[in-house]
Amino acid sequence: VKNILYSVVTFVLVGLSPVVMADIVNGQVQWNQRVELGSGITGRVTAVHVKAGDLVASGDLLAEIDRQLLEIRFSKAASTERRYAAELFDRQAEFDRNEILFEEGSIAAMEFQRSQLELTRIETAHAIASADLRKAKYQLTLATILAPFHAWVVETPVDPGEFVVADEPDRPLVVLAQSGIYVARIVVPLVLAERLRPATDVTVLVGDTPYPGQVSTIALEPVDSAAAMPEYPVRVTFQTDRLIRSGTHCRVQLP
Repeated sequence: VKNILYSVVTFVLVGLSPVVMADIVNGQVQWNQRVELGSGITGRVTAVHVKAGDLVASGDLLAEIDRQLLEIRFSKAASTERRYAAELFDRQAEFDRNEILFEEGSIAAMEFQRSQLELTRIETAHAIASADLRKAKYQLTLATILAPFHAWVVETPVDPGEFVVADEPDRPLVVLAQSGIYVARIVVPLVLAERLRPATDVTVLVGDTPYPGQVSTIALEPVDSAAAMPEYPVRVTFQTDRLIRSGTHCRVQLP
């Protein structure tokens, strides 16, 4: 009988080959997906609408950054875009008239070229104004932090009134963990690693509660390449609406 770190596997030796008799492997539950949501803009946090332990749906409002300056920039960009759009309409009409007159021989080539250059200038200015408007509109969306998927709120490190910097890596506004899908991580000896396949059905036991699960991945490299009896990490996914904290002990019953 051999006790393996993070797992308990019982086998006997027949010749030089181990024959598995019972496969109940100890493991640990982890989040299937964990994200740290930061701020895409620099500003003051005006509101945090969730707290640790809350269950949120995809698209739910989590936190807000002060929008006042962004709204001013958006209003200015929209006004500039409208002005150039109106001017573009006038210059296009003028160019169309001059083109007809030029073809009729009623105006000189120089005057027609002037209207053509003026149209090109306004088209360029309008394109830049339109890009600035799209940028201002996008920055407004960054002032609201939304849940990207159904999740449990793990942590809210920032409080209302605090100042945040855009894309600050070490200071997220909200930390989320995907709800409904969990991962049981186990370590198995080579004899089991070779026997398992992705999508193999297994049973995950958390306490006395069983959950149907499937093998997701079997590592190709051992935890310790120098070990005499190499062990391989295996990732098993299972689903439940229940909150199971990351780090919870579990057992995986292999086929």
